[in-house]
Amino acid sequence: MCSEYITSVVVIYILIQMVSQGVLGSELPNYTAAPLAETAKVAFGPIGFVVLIVGAAISMFGFLSGEILNAPRIPYALARDKVIPLPFLAKIHKKFKTPYLAIITYASIAFIIAATASFEQLVVIATSSILLIYLGVVLSVIKLRYTQKSKPDEFKIPGGLTVPIISIFVIFYFLSSLTSKEMLGTIIFIGILTIIFFAIKFLKKKTG
Repeated sequence: MCSEYITSVVVIYILIQMVSQGVLGSELPNYTAAPLAETAKVAFGPIGFVVLIVGAAISMFGFLSGEILNAPRIPYALARDKVIPLPFLAKIHKKFKTPYLAIITYASIAFIIAATASFEQLVVIATSSILLIYLGVVLSVIKLRYTQKSKPDEFKIPGGLTVPIISIFVIFYFLSSLTSKEMLGTIIFIGILTIIFFAIKFLKKKTG
């Protein structure tokens, strides 16, 4: 079910890209702010532009509403299970039974980042971080192939190490397209998270 969903999403994204490219042609890179809205404007006129912008705003509001309710549960669970030494994040509201401090903290951090950085910077940090996570997954696949034996009824990626090796090259290809400033920003961001991780690990070992 999950694989079918992912496949359908990928197909939809590819079709959207093909339609946008077909309508705007070589002018597509010039519309970095709202390329789909410009596509709708060319295809359906000003009304298409307005409908797509309004629809996108409603969609983003719905996504953010769900995100603000779901995502804070992660720091709440980490604090509850003492993975991170921030016990206040595990507090539950007496009346509404929600992790209100985790929600407030998450929303505040998200607002500060969104208000002080541009959309392009946030996209670069997010996508490059995800690529590095994928790289870790690929390297884990290679390690697990040699350290653990698979059971007869388990799914195993065909082709041996071909898929992981190709994935590594693809990931490094995308990372190579980053500018020096974007690479520096990503390194600083990951470095800060790494310091926080080892600091938490040190504090847990010291208190334990």
